[in-house]
Amino acid sequence: MAEVMLDSPLQLSALVAPTNILDGPPTLMWQYAGEHRGNLVSNPLLRIRRGTELDVTFRNRLEEASTIHWHGLSADEKNDGSGLHPVAAGESWRYRIHIANDAATYWYHPHPHYRTGMQVHKGMAGILLVEDETDD
Repeated sequence: MAEVMLDSPLQLSALVAPTNILDGPPTLMWQYAGEHRGNLVSNPLLRIRRGTELDVTFRNRLEEASTIHWHGLSADEKNDGSGLHPVAAGESWRYRIHIANDAATYWYHPHPHYRTGMQVHKGMAGILLVEDETDD
């Protein structure tokens, strides 16, 4: 699993791509994919410091609506990634959240109405670590 320190803007795309999980043919996996400092990342482990800003542009390359929901983070409604603001197929959304949460392990996943479970089941989820001086 690739690790990304969110100290600069990041772009993640929701897409379906062949992924080698076991020996044999690849599995078509739904994922959050992007590039960070020249490396391809898929459902990366995201790290961020409390007091900084999360700045992620989400590109939906699926054939249905999706989001990135920042599970457990304190965020305003438009940046929460809930089903209230789905990102349509082919569209983009820029999430910007001031990180006020204490150090902890959170996760990110899609949250479109009626499709959350299916999209997570097919592979779209990742870990978000918030770090602070207590955690240091």
